[in-house]
Amino acid sequence: VMVEVTDVRRRWARGTVVEVLDASPDRVAPPCPLFGPGRCGGCTMQHIAVDRQAALLGEVISDQVQRIARLEVPGGVVEVLTPHTGDGLGYRNRARFTVTDDGRLAFRRARTHDPIVVEDCPLLTARARELQAVMTQGWRDVTEVQLQVGSDGSGPLAVTATGRDPVVPSTLPVPVARRGRRRRVSRDARVRHAVGGRTFVAGATSFF
Repeated sequence: VMVEVTDVRRRWARGTVVEVLDASPDRVAPPCPLFGPGRCGGCTMQHIAVDRQAALLGEVISDQVQRIARLEVPGGVVEVLTPHTGDGLGYRNRARFTVTDDGRLAFRRARTHDPIVVEDCPLLTARARELQAVMTQGWRDVTEVQLQVGSDGSGPLAVTATGRDPVVPSTLPVPVARRGRRRRVSRDARVRHAVGGRTFVAGATSFF
């Protein structure tokens, strides 16, 4: 690839791909039109085939477990079982939004803090997309909205407000928990995830 180096540090550098000269067989066309440099920064792997995505994630986790936690990984590599459908979409149950000045939900533009309005994210589960569709606008005095959908379809929102009385869309079909300066969330904002015959309870802002 041809890369434009944008940031140089003592032990590493960061760059942006300008041109792909010899494409990997695992490179695919990103399914989302907002994916790519200068566009939505909500995800980073849509240009990679789904099976290869899983293998890469396994390598990353294995490296962290062995190098940082200093634990042995049986077989050398963690096997990641992706919950994707065949196209690699519709599996994320969690989204974190910023709010624009005119009260619309947005993600961050890649490698910036600039908002980019995304009214429908194809990586989200069907239920999460339904909720996103009815909460895209109408927010006031809110800086951040976090959505997480449980296995039962419940999806409380955690809202970081700038004042005591934030304005939220009147169409919301889910409970809203306000976060204060200390960023604590009401204990009512809990999500249940069924995994492998067990049920785990996570906070609305937890990464599960």
